Amino acid sequence: MKKYLLIIPLFLFSCKKDTESPRALLNVQASNITFYNVDIGTGTETFQYDIRYYYNTSTERYDSIGVGVNSFIFDYDQVDSSLVLFNWVNSSLPYDAIRLDPNFNTVRDYTEIRPSPDYWRTSRFEYVDSTKRLSKYTYDYPGSEHFERTYTFHYDTTFIHADENSGSCTSTDTLINSVYTLGTSMPWLTFIEPAAHCGSMGYNILRALSVSGYANPLPARILNGDAEVDYTYFGDTYSRLSQVDIVFKSRSTGAITSKLRIKISY
Repeated sequence: MKKYLLIIPLFLFSCKKDTESPRALLNVQASNITFYNVDIGTGTETFQYDIRYYYNTSTERYDSIGVGVNSFIFDYDQVDSSLVLFNWVNSSLPYDAIRLDPNFNTVRDYTEIRPSPDYWRTSRFEYVDSTKRLSKYTYDYPGSEHFERTYTFHYDTTFIHADENSGSCTSTDTLINSVYTLGTSMPWLTFIEPAAHCGSMGYNILRALSVSGYANPLPARILNGDAEVDYTYFGDTYSRLSQVDIVFKSRSTGAITSKLRIKISY
């Protein structure tokens, strides 16, 4: 494993899988994250999609990641200090690319490149310099969709302002943080994505990634107008995060409208 890979604080560049006894909610890499819709009346779980991390014990590195029906295979021959390619065969066939800032240990942008038909979908990220905390996330699909989300922090609260297609949809979520930290190996954006009102990150590699070395707090609640989203967390016998229940309800009536469950295995 090349030396520079060790400085990137993203799980996908780890040289070895963590086999030591973990501590509560720290930087332990999951092997599978599964999402279910939960029936409010019966509690029956219906599979939605999952994120799968494939670790090769022979080479002691991650070979690929699955997100829903999509697979993202690392091309280690194409990796350098600022670029990682997925599903690379040649420039005339579809592939994905992540550009890194190796000095800042963050993801700069992610592009889905589809030469035929010719389109590029690009997600860009900006950060608070002193903490590497995400401050802006922009998605651009030329001629079709554009949205941006800005993140403003005030003590235990994060204000997420979203603007899709230059004002066709605008929204501000108030995210109240819990006292627990998610760690840098879990995809924070995916945990808060279910509450988003404008734009969608899609079922791509970003759903599986932590985009920086900042350890985000776990969300406790997200508020937006009459909508309230509550998070409840459960741990396994090793004190690792094993389940998240996300409940959507009306603030004015208290009525539960839907429920999502996330299960994490290691």
